Amino acid sequence: MIQDKPLSSCPQGGLWRAFLLAGATHGWSRAVIEDMSEQVWTYRDLYNRAISLRTLWQSQPKNTPIGFLLPSHPETLSALFAAWSEHHVAAVLNITAGVAGIQAACQVVGLTLVVSSRKFLEAVNAQALPSTLPEVQWLFIEDIEQQPELIEVDMAIAQTILPDDEAVVLFTSGSEGSPKGVALSHNNLFINIEQTCAQLDFLPNDRFFIALPLFHSFGLTVGCLLPLLKGYYVVLYPSPLLVKQIPKAIKAKQCTVLFGSSSFFSQWGRSADDDDMASLRYVIAGAEKLQPTVRTYWQNRFSIPILEGYGVTETAPVIAVNTLENNKVGSVGQLIPMMQAAFSPVDGLAVGGRLHVSGPNVMLGYYLAEAPQRLSPVPSLLGAPWYDTGDLACMNDDGTLTILGRQKRFAKVGGEMVSLAVTESLAQHLDPEGQHAAAAVADPQRGERIVLLTTNPHLSRSLLAEVAKQQQLPEIVLPRAFLVVEKLPVLASGKLDLAALASLAMQA
Repeated sequence: MIQDKPLSSCPQGGLWRAFLLAGATHGWSRAVIEDMSEQVWTYRDLYNRAISLRTLWQSQPKNTPIGFLLPSHPETLSALFAAWSEHHVAAVLNITAGVAGIQAACQVVGLTLVVSSRKFLEAVNAQALPSTLPEVQWLFIEDIEQQPELIEVDMAIAQTILPDDEAVVLFTSGSEGSPKGVALSHNNLFINIEQTCAQLDFLPNDRFFIALPLFHSFGLTVGCLLPLLKGYYVVLYPSPLLVKQIPKAIKAKQCTVLFGSSSFFSQWGRSADDDDMASLRYVIAGAEKLQPTVRTYWQNRFSIPILEGYGVTETAPVIAVNTLENNKVGSVGQLIPMMQAAFSPVDGLAVGGRLHVSGPNVMLGYYLAEAPQRLSPVPSLLGAPWYDTGDLACMNDDGTLTILGRQKRFAKVGGEMVSLAVTESLAQHLDPEGQHAAAAVADPQRGERIVLLTTNPHLSRSLLAEVAKQQQLPEIVLPRAFLVVEKLPVLASGKLDLAALASLAMQA
């Protein structure tokens, strides 16, 4: 960990100015990003395309939010930098949210203009999407020809952009209700890059492999903006679901840094040959809890320790991460520099509490369905914004953070807090191939009771009780009712639909 590295704030001119400074520092002819087709882009290529693309929306008033519905591709990054160069806010839409999710996102921010690609919409079978939003003007990047190469770069452009100006709006998954628009400033993104680099010791010759989508903050900030602004090489893949191609590409490109989630690491690892991951130096997991079986598989097969981290979209996203020097299994590592944590007590929870965080990477606020087009700022205490993560956590004696789970993913049974993830792990132990999810419903005598939704009709309380006894878990973690389902309710993003899960649990 580089503990004494000074952290700088975003320069005047925002992320556009930071990009220009990166090009000037590392050389405009430096190859910095490669797409799936093996086309290599230099800083100058990204700059030239940005100058070309911004002609799409130059008639729009400054600070107008512009929607972007594009694939994970270098051209998308050029489009974002182009928007920032013209003092616009980039609302990055999630194609997996479906028609309803995209409609809701457009409404909550007040989008009247969306930039997309005909080839992309055709590739994802969404050609009809523009017709579902007749009030929105659609512009397509195929309509803009590449300008001749520009010899001189205007380093003074966009100096009027302030670091604390709004840069992007990213959208939550909507797993607990309507999607929310998360407004992040130029400095939120820039400083989170600085914080992450202070925690993790990246080297000048590191090569990043990024298959995470750009509509998620993990893929956008850490996956792409970090290496671009710091001069590292990026191999950018359009989807993490290309599980057979990804291990081969990591080997072919000799990548050293890999970001992903527990689910993706499980798929990539089992699709790989023994030597496909040999070049990797940093493998970092986020977005969901790292499963012990995945960690063990990678360690035993590839001799690679997976470093688990923690973050949320609202903090741009990194909050904490383990390091190679201090990788505490079961924790998400130490807080990154300039971050603070506080814990509010939760009845029935013996250790830790509800996690609140503060730091320069905490978002500007939310755009909410009940108050569209109006920014709802983060509550402040003593002049600093404090974000309520909704997660239950505890700080360990060594300064590392352990996430116990979302408060909505706990049941209060007889006055005690019970993790629904523990209940689910019992079913997963008995049926690893099945789908299992626990939910809490009201119980007039015990406060709440646990209902297990499962695709396995043969699971029973007695079978789960045997596993609980073997693992020395109390009886309180066992479900009181079962509901057999064909499949679990999930959102288009792949996350569990908690609202639908609770509704189904009431039937049991």
